[in-house]
Amino acid sequence: MSSRAGESGRVAKRLSLGKAIVIAGLVEAIAAFALPVSAGMPNPMPVLVVAAIPRGGAYSVLSINQINLRQRITPTRLLGRVTAARRFLIFCMAPGGAILGGWIGTQAGLEAALAVGACLILAGATIMYFSPIRDAT
Repeated sequence: MSSRAGESGRVAKRLSLGKAIVIAGLVEAIAAFALPVSAGMPNPMPVLVVAAIPRGGAYSVLSINQINLRQRITPTRLLGRVTAARRFLIFCMAPGGAILGGWIGTQAGLEAALAVGACLILAGATIMYFSPIRDAT
């Protein structure tokens, strides 16, 4: 077991699987706001470095534990299809997000595009908070 997987498992055991996913999503979302906040700073590196540490840890906890949850709730015979469908949706949404981000950046500026991205990450975390994921054990 890699150290990230081990740490993610320990977080899930301590909080519960669902709470680990939700809290990691919220931490990642809050840290994402460092990008638009620091975009106008003369020296953004300290803010970005300080935000990158919890965001990276939260991303690992979120990613590893959401895979764990998906594997727990999906029948074995459907796991490949569910994983493929998830990846298909993510890969199909990425170009649209890039186009939208580029358009917002062109129309309203870099800070606005980064703020919209951070708000979308926060929206996803908020949806997870109010979903049954939070109660997964």
